[in-house]
Amino acid sequence: MNPITKIAVGIGAVLAIIIVGVFIWLFVANANLKAQLAQSQSDATACHMANQDFADKAAVQNKAIAALQAAADARARRAAAADKAAQKQAQGLMKRAAHIAAAKSGPDACAAANNLMNAYIGGE
Repeated sequence: MNPITKIAVGIGAVLAIIIVGVFIWLFVANANLKAQLAQSQSDATACHMANQDFADKAAVQNKAIAALQAAADARARRAAAADKAAQKQAQGLMKRAAHIAAAKSGPDACAAANNLMNAYIGGE
């Protein structure tokens, strides 16, 4: 074999080794990338499930908040109605108290006391 042929065979052998090495490296890199892809898909699925769980819990909480707000509004309406009724009752009682206070007692204390009681009980 002449020297040029030996060099060409040597270069061919080196290139073949390089090509085989590149293919091996690509095979290993591909396997690694597939593993990373599988892990990423698993992580994405877990995130999607967690996101759905969060959305479900937020919906339940929002319904509970709406129910509490409705109950608070109902309590406020009942309290306003009770306040209005109490004011109306207080006005009537104040009129009766003013009427009783305006009653004349006269010289007889017993008769005056009796008149005051009758005015209170009967609204006279």
